Amino acid sequence: MNHIGLRSTCALGAFLIAALIALSPAPAAIGQSVRCFEDWSDAAPIVQSEGLVPARELQSWVRKRLKGKVIRVTLCQDGDRYIYRLLVREPKGRIRNRTVEAKGPLVLKDAPHKPSRR
Repeated sequence: MNHIGLRSTCALGAFLIAALIALSPAPAAIGQSVRCFEDWSDAAPIVQSEGLVPARELQSWVRKRLKGKVIRVTLCQDGDRYIYRLLVREPKGRIRNRTVEAKGPLVLKDAPHKPSRR
């Protein structure tokens, strides 16, 4: 008669829980409909057909407005809305993620809130 010990039962249970966690969708991914275009050969025709702000204008805006340098630009579609996800190196070297509306006008969607001065 084969007898399964408590230690092997616990190990099997831990393995099953780990497998279920690994196979389940991440909580942030549930319900999201965001589609991103990593390859600019896919993104460029969308930029043109939808009348979105061109990447070169976006880079110029980042240099002037944020005083930073664009490391990466990714076009994403969220429903019927387009956004650019940016990776920007700031003047002091810090690298930050930024999001702007792709249709323009270029406005940061994740700008830090600055308290008003009175």
